[in-house]
Amino acid sequence: MSTPPLDLRVPVPLIEPPDFTYCTERLGKNLNPNDCYEAAEPFMDFIFPMAYSTDEPHLGIEVFELPWTNSHGTCHLSIETAGPSVPNPWQLVPRELKSVAALTIQKCALLSGGMGGYTTYKFKSMMDFLLNDQNDVNDHTTWPDSTAFITVTLSSLNHKFDTGNKDPSIPYVIAQKIEKVYEDLSPTTFLSLFPATVAFMNNLATAGFTMAQTDSPWWKFDSLAPTSTSKNALPSNDEMTYTCDANLGSPSSADCSHIEWSELSPDSDSLNVGPGNVMFFHQNTCSLAISASAALVLTWQQVRVALDALLNICVANPLVTSRGGKAFYGASSAVEQIGGRKEKKMKMKMKKKGKRGGVTGFDALPPHVNVTVFEQSEPWRGGVVEEAGSCTWRAVLEGEDVRRCGV
Repeated sequence: MSTPPLDLRVPVPLIEPPDFTYCTERLGKNLNPNDCYEAAEPFMDFIFPMAYSTDEPHLGIEVFELPWTNSHGTCHLSIETAGPSVPNPWQLVPRELKSVAALTIQKCALLSGGMGGYTTYKFKSMMDFLLNDQNDVNDHTTWPDSTAFITVTLSSLNHKFDTGNKDPSIPYVIAQKIEKVYEDLSPTTFLSLFPATVAFMNNLATAGFTMAQTDSPWWKFDSLAPTSTSKNALPSNDEMTYTCDANLGSPSSADCSHIEWSELSPDSDSLNVGPGNVMFFHQNTCSLAISASAALVLTWQQVRVALDALLNICVANPLVTSRGGKAFYGASSAVEQIGGRKEKKMKMKMKKKGKRGGVTGFDALPPHVNVTVFEQSEPWRGGVVEEAGSCTWRAVLEGEDVRRCGV
């Protein structure tokens, strides 16, 4: 009796469950789910392992190759390998890969309003290697084939692929997974017991900001010096700080991405910021404020690069609940804090590495400027003056929970 063909619209259990799915407008928006299903349909549907060529063909042994890409209408789909060492050939079950594609379409294109996104598969084996402190995780040339994984990506037609190696969200996900394992240790104990892991996490943070500008995979950071030697290194005047704060609410990733890609001016345009000249942008649950304690002229590219990094760290992180956050350069935020409740905040501090042919997450903003993302928990007032006097913005300035304004 033959196995019935896979119905992409009906989720099926996988032999090895996928690791996580990340949906974001950064990869695509307004994708028609039916187009995505059509793009996935030609992928083979065998239920037994097949040898996939991942590099050079092995003289007739393989009839399948990765990466595999296909487009239909608004949607482009890609199934790709990732990691510094990938088996060739790699024994994989085609139906499992096609089922991961179906899951990605369902979660992103169908249930998230036509967003692009990706799902990882076989990511756990890599995490097992990275969490073993006996392994030299800071030298990617020592990583075995077992650290390879798969990404299935949905995107707009103009998206450049190689998601598992080059999407900036991947190193943040890995860092969060490692941090969760060691969350009960104090920073001092963590550093003393696992110095190589601390260095690796700092390298991951560095990679997250540089890879988009260098077109380099996240794992190729061996020559980069760690950004600090402690999980709670004190900020200096020579670094960008990205801080997430539960008091800033839980804005929607889709709403914040809409602001980033649909509301801001072109990168080359300039804007004036300074005391008393706060700029607000709003989309449903998400608000963006650009403020400064000194008069300055910025480009929108600087704002967008800082905002993109901030959203990846705080709002669109697939492993933690969305939180608002702030991005600023130097030792303290340019938004004056005048009291309020103190809550544990997650900070990521990035040392300045100098220009790399353009603006990077290391140096996107000059001193005195603050980019703040927060949940809009009361009705939008429709104007800069009105919003500057709102309950929500006062809560931001005072360090209070912005959600009290929606009560």
